[in-house]
Amino acid sequence: MSLGELKNEIEEHKTGFLAGLQSDLQRLNKLRVQFAHHIFSYATSIEDLSKSASKGMEINNKVLLSTAKAFKFLEKNSWFGKHLANKRANS
Repeated sequence: MSLGELKNEIEEHKTGFLAGLQSDLQRLNKLRVQFAHHIFSYATSIEDLSKSASKGMEINNKVLLSTAKAFKFLEKNSWFGKHLANKRANS
């Protein structure tokens, strides 16, 4: 799944615990599109690309943290998550 596809998939679910992830994915995807377009632009300097990449890494870290939190929430609060946890405990 691409970043844009993941963003669209998460946006389909209107649940509170995904709000942070939705916001971070939107920001990261927007920055990725800008970066991809600017990397081939002669008007964009190496310094600007470096700043953009650094900002992207910060947002990416937030996305990874939000994704981990979402998985933990689902593991604790969904039937499937409880089923998997029970399966691990009995293995």
